[in-house]
Amino acid sequence: MRTATFLALLLSLGTTPLAATTIVENDNLAFEPHLDSFPGLGDSNYLATVIQDLQGDFTQVWFDYDGENLRVIEINVDEGSDWYLVQSADEFIFENIKAGEFPVVIDIADPSPIPGRSVFVGSGEFYLGVRTGPDGAFEPEQRNVFGWIHLRNTPDGLETVANVMSYDSPGIIVGTTMIVPEPEGWLLVATAVSGLLMHKLL
Repeated sequence: MRTATFLALLLSLGTTPLAATTIVENDNLAFEPHLDSFPGLGDSNYLATVIQDLQGDFTQVWFDYDGENLRVIEINVDEGSDWYLVQSADEFIFENIKAGEFPVVIDIADPSPIPGRSVFVGSGEFYLGVRTGPDGAFEPEQRNVFGWIHLRNTPDGLETVANVMSYDSPGIIVGTTMIVPEPEGWLLVATAVSGLLMHKLL
């Protein structure tokens, strides 16, 4: 009976960090072919639209992709969105972004001019991580909306394989719908596991 209680505690503690965050798959992040020209900046061939909050506010970025390299041509003048080259299973969180673990495609806090730097992403499949925030979230620490998109290059251009957005989130594991638990969440899980093991030994 006590074992069952410990297991119930473990499960409840393990899921608590995830329950606080809403995950929306495949409809709150779009990366679509879109030809546009910006005088003095260049031409774009893709438009990314990111839903910034659960009320439907959005921001957009115009990209140029030449078959191997990705470059930002223009951005919305609002809270905007930060884009990084990531890989499956990466912990896409504020601390890892701040530590420079991901190649930057565009960071709106960076004073680098638009159009942005050219980033090699390859001619096959690749993942992009996106970070943004709700209305008024201009500082990096306020930007608690994390997502990723998996793109595949085809003869017809880039197509979306999958994507996920998470809101009011500490971060997300790329390629999954798993939220990265905050440190206190892991501590609670570890405490529950230790208690279960001690109970087994006694």
